Amino acid sequence: MQFHSLQLPPLAQCSATEISQLAEKGDRLCKTLPAHIPTVKTPPPRQIDAILADIEKDRPVSLLEWVYCLHAKIQWDRQHPDRSIPTAKAIWYAAKGDRSLKRLLESRLALYRQGEKGAISPSLVKVAAMGWEEESEEYD
Repeated sequence: MQFHSLQLPPLAQCSATEISQLAEKGDRLCKTLPAHIPTVKTPPPRQIDAILADIEKDRPVSLLEWVYCLHAKIQWDRQHPDRSIPTAKAIWYAAKGDRSLKRLLESRLALYRQGEKGAISPSLVKVAAMGWEEESEEYD
């Protein structure tokens, strides 16, 4: 079997202004689509405070929001030390019923234990280490 190389023309170089003008034109094009073609407006990303509030109230959180939450929780914990353990417990509790989240937490925990301290929030490590189900009253 013989494969041929794909030859593409060189990419045009655009300035930031040209790119933003193109984006504006694209937005106008979406407004002129026929009615039978659905357009989807993506809501702006939520802040970690809103995501954590939903987690604590056992409301749904998207997988992308989980990834963002686990990434941002390290800094959030520094700013909210009194809430770090209760929110970590809520996250581990949510992982009980969400296989994807549980895998995500466990993989980050494994990275943490291999020396990558920025992989997961210390509060999530602490709650995992203390056997959070048995010790839940201690930090409430």
